Amino acid sequence: MIYLEETLNLTPATPVVRDDYVAFASARLMPAYTGLAARLVAAWGCDSERFAQITQILEFDDFGAFGRFREALAADPELAPLTQELDSFAPTRRHRLLEPIVPSFVPVLHDAIASSQDTPLHSYNLAILTVAPGMMKPMSEGLAAISESRALPIAMSWRVVTGNPNEIIDLWKGSLERPGHQTQASFTAGGLDEAWWQNLRVVAPDERVVPVYPVPYSPLR
Repeated sequence: MIYLEETLNLTPATPVVRDDYVAFASARLMPAYTGLAARLVAAWGCDSERFAQITQILEFDDFGAFGRFREALAADPELAPLTQELDSFAPTRRHRLLEPIVPSFVPVLHDAIASSQDTPLHSYNLAILTVAPGMMKPMSEGLAAISESRALPIAMSWRVVTGNPNEIIDLWKGSLERPGHQTQASFTAGGLDEAWWQNLRVVAPDERVVPVYPVPYSPLR
């Protein structure tokens, strides 16, 4: 699977413009993307970098499907008004390609989407890690074990295809800041003691956590 991460800086950055964009994306943009074989898996808002910023993640079967999506989007004259309207909402956007760090995370993400339809979590966290040189293999092996055992509430682990090759984005289910949820005590109870953290810091010395909140048209809720 290949994933397109599109981050939009809505302009002007106001709550009304954000609500208008959500309505546009839900009613028109995402149905058009679906018709081009792009699957929306998540869309969230995050104000940590810029107010009224929205990120949406599209899933493709492979690079070929992604390429056909881009070609169709550019060639179909009926889609030109949608592109123009998107430009008016977010004249500044950035894109990057992601891939699962291991294939076994794909069903984990799809299960998380299905589960959130019945019980929305309303909040997620991105753990953004920089892997030390030469440490991507042990990092991938550790995350593969997590995806197979589902020992931790990580819905997906992506590796950057275009961008920093040492960056990994882990999508954690729920809020890490909520009292009683993913506290140090619960980490320790899950076997993630201080030694585990020390070993992680050898493999990935830098990490930051960014809370994100699904918008109404997001399949992951």
